[in-house]
Amino acid sequence: MNSKMPNIIMLSFLEGLERFCYYGFRSILIFYFIDVLEIPRENAFEHFSTFILLISLLYLPAGLISDFFLQQKRGVLLGGVLATLGYGLLITEQLQLFIEGIILIIIGTSFTRLNLIVLIGRLFKKTDKQRDFGFLVSYVGINLGAFFGILYVGLISETYGHKYGFMVTAIAALVFTIVFYFYKNKLNLIEENRIDDFQKPRTKIEGVLDAEFAVGVVSEKKIYPKIIIPIVVMCGVLFGLTYDFGTENFLSKLGDYDEDVALFGYDLSKSLLQALGSFISIPIYFIMLIWYFNRSNSTWSLISLALFCGSIGTTILFFIREIPLSEDIYYTLLPLMLLEIGALIRGTIEISYITRLSNVRYSSSIVGGIFFVTALVYRAIEYFQELMESGTIFSWIFLGMAIISGVLILIFRKRLIVLSGGLD
Repeated sequence: MNSKMPNIIMLSFLEGLERFCYYGFRSILIFYFIDVLEIPRENAFEHFSTFILLISLLYLPAGLISDFFLQQKRGVLLGGVLATLGYGLLITEQLQLFIEGIILIIIGTSFTRLNLIVLIGRLFKKTDKQRDFGFLVSYVGINLGAFFGILYVGLISETYGHKYGFMVTAIAALVFTIVFYFYKNKLNLIEENRIDDFQKPRTKIEGVLDAEFAVGVVSEKKIYPKIIIPIVVMCGVLFGLTYDFGTENFLSKLGDYDEDVALFGYDLSKSLLQALGSFISIPIYFIMLIWYFNRSNSTWSLISLALFCGSIGTTILFFIREIPLSEDIYYTLLPLMLLEIGALIRGTIEISYITRLSNVRYSSSIVGGIFFVTALVYRAIEYFQELMESGTIFSWIFLGMAIISGVLILIFRKRLIVLSGGLD
């Protein structure tokens, strides 16, 4: 583990820097639409939602291109260059260049975010029990980057103007790209399609999903990836939907409020309130570290917990959405905490697990597929709700599916562990 720590820390730093740029830019984008471009508030939220959707939809093609043509390192580098150019174009504040900059940011972010996740997993063998720890370390980098990005870019934008907020993101993106370029060859990617220490005896063959999981493995602990991977992907999609529903309710409430909100005696600006979720995740992270070193629950139990947390947190945010933020800020902390607990499990344990099960050659595509399907289903739900004027009925259906899935996973978790060959 000691030999891996420099690489883990460096990738975590880079993930944090990338998230600093993305969330910093995202935190002022909607206000730029409203204040500078003078887009009506409702239309501004639609444009903001479309921006996030396009990034999520590009994760799958970015994953396919990375797996079959670029590989993860070149994918990160390409994404970094495109994103840097995109953030740089925003500084001009010219509408045509602004649009072109956003397009470059969308493409660049889809490559960098996705491939950095996969690179963390590739630092470990599939049987390495410290793999989850690597993802836990990277997750704290992500949330610290998001927190400081929202905080500082938001404050600079509020104080000096949006142009200077964009300038900060462009400089940070340039630093990210340069650091990764000079460090990428030091990354020791040792993950391969073998789990010799886990299954003995075995026959090595080439399989579509995983060599070690394919038919022909001589072992009493046979693994069924064609069953397990879709189940994990489905759970990731369901949690992603609940998380998106919840954060949409929170951002909508935040967008309708123009004053500072008092929390524990401190007045919080909009930029600070947007960073609230990332700030809450920091103590949760340390709780997860304690869990990691005293691990007793199975991965499937934690996946179930993520679904419960996401569903309950979103339900609470839905019911308090009409209450002014200044009156229910303390009640908002609980659902945000539940959402962040679920996000932490999904971003570490679940992603770690699915990259263990998936073939190294298709890891980026599979992880990208989770984000892609989540975004596609989420937008489909919004479309049908508007078309049928059904309010939030479809949202409630998927929340119910998430809860039912969590219950079923708890009931059948021992069977699922058997189907994964005991790999937990």
